[in-house]
Amino acid sequence: MHPPVRGLPGGPVNPTRLVIGTNRWRHSLPSALKERLLQEQCWVDTAEVYGLGRSELTVGELGAGIPVATKIMPWWWRSPKNLPRYSEQCRRRLRRDMLDLLLLHFPARRASGGWLQALAAEAFEGRATAVGLSEYTLPQLREAVRVLHPEGIQPRVVQIEVSPWQPNALRSGMIPFCNAHNIEIWGFRVLGGGALFGQPRNAHQAGVQKALAGVCARTGMSPVSVVIAWLRFYGIVPMLGVRSLTHLEQALNAREADLPPQERQAFEAAVFA
Repeated sequence: MHPPVRGLPGGPVNPTRLVIGTNRWRHSLPSALKERLLQEQCWVDTAEVYGLGRSELTVGELGAGIPVATKIMPWWWRSPKNLPRYSEQCRRRLRRDMLDLLLLHFPARRASGGWLQALAAEAFEGRATAVGLSEYTLPQLREAVRVLHPEGIQPRVVQIEVSPWQPNALRSGMIPFCNAHNIEIWGFRVLGGGALFGQPRNAHQAGVQKALAGVCARTGMSPVSVVIAWLRFYGIVPMLGVRSLTHLEQALNAREADLPPQERQAFEAAVFA
């Protein structure tokens, strides 16, 4: 009989939830931004490699009152038996005794099963409340779920790149699989890594930008609000980089927007063209 599967704090996925990305956090945050983050209780996402640990140090200044996800790199020269040490270093930088959510940053090139078992041990032994995976394809995620199941651990989050300019994940079967296994999808680069406002590099990007402009003109919504509302329709939790109080307020406002069905369909005609 398998031990019970551990869940992610907060229960099932809430499509209006927002995850704050901290890839570019390097220095202490303005006090007003700290206070707003604590007030909103948004998840904050970081990683041991962001700024060579400086992002985690900055996130650590927020204290234990805000939920944090961090990621460990399973580089080929690293051994999964050392994952407890890497996890301890993350906890020290984040100033907390237990990690809310610990993820592998990408699929390991070797000893993949060993890395997954070591990740499960972090939850089993009380060093992480929940575990997750990042940049996994659907076949890789299926295999990870198979490996982790005998350990009694369920990955609760998978982080994937998804945007109107990179919608492949929406057609891969990832969403129904994750729904069936109660795995939340956190989307990164949801604004296309600059494609939202930059010069289109191909006909598809140009078509998406034109369709997006049309939706904004007809609804009065901002481009960011349209993209986030579109992701919410699929139950994807958006990850947005925030470095100022202004950016945070814009993100918080955008997460509340709803996209009328006819506008979503018009937008998707370009997204999936």
